[in-house]
Amino acid sequence: MIFSQPYNTPMVSRSPVKGPARKGNKTAARRGRDASAAWRPGQDSRARIVKAAIKLFGERGYDRTTVRAICEVADANPGLVPYYFAAGKEELWRAAAEESIGQYVAELTLVLTRMEHAPLQVRLETVLRTLVTAAAKYPELHRFVQTAADGSNADRHDWMVERYSRPSSAGLCELFEEGRAVGLLPDVDVPTFMYMAVGAATLPYMLHRDVEKVHGVDVFDDDVVRRHADAMIATF
Repeated sequence: MIFSQPYNTPMVSRSPVKGPARKGNKTAARRGRDASAAWRPGQDSRARIVKAAIKLFGERGYDRTTVRAICEVADANPGLVPYYFAAGKEELWRAAAEESIGQYVAELTLVLTRMEHAPLQVRLETVLRTLVTAAAKYPELHRFVQTAADGSNADRHDWMVERYSRPSSAGLCELFEEGRAVGLLPDVDVPTFMYMAVGAATLPYMLHRDVEKVHGVDVFDDDVVRRHADAMIATF
C-alpha cells in the first residue's frame, strides 16, 4: 500500500512565569514554573505526540493504544492532546496517518510527476528505487497501515484507503501497465505486481530487528539501501 502531506508545526515561544517567589519557597516556585511550561504548546510538542502515535498505533493497533501511553512515549502532558487534537484519540490517529502515509506518498507523487516525460525504463527504475528509499525513511508506515486494516473500525480503514491508497495506487498501476505492455515488466496482473514490488521494497525495514539479529545487517545503512534498490531493479 501507499500513501499524504507532512505537518509543519510553527514555533510558539515560551515565556517565563512572572512574579516573585515567596521567600523560603524557591523550590516550590520553580516546580510551578516547570509544571506550567509542560502544559504550554512548544515547538516540538505536537510533533513528538504524533511520532509516538505512529509508533504505538503501528505496534498495537488503534484499540490497544491509549492516549496516556502515547504521551508517556512522547514525554508530553496528556493535557496537550485535546489542545492539539480537539476530537481526541480519533483525530490524533488521523494526524498520525497524515504524517506517516503522507511523507511516503508525497515522495512517490513527486517522482511520478517529475519523471512524466522521461523514457519509460528510466521512470520504472526511478520509481522502484524510490519505493525502497522511502520505505527505509519511513519504516513505521506499513505497520501503521497493516494495523489500521486489522482494526475494529471499518470506517477508519475506508477513510485511509480513499484518501491515500486508491489515488497513489492508481499512479503506480498506470506506470506498471505501461511497462508490462512493452515487456519491461513481467506479464502478470498489474495490481499483483504492484504489491509484489511494494512488499519487496518494504519488508526488510518492517523486519529490521530480525534482519540484524539473524544476518548482522543494518538495513538502514546507506550502502545497504542502495544495494537493495539495485537488486529490486535487477529482479523486476
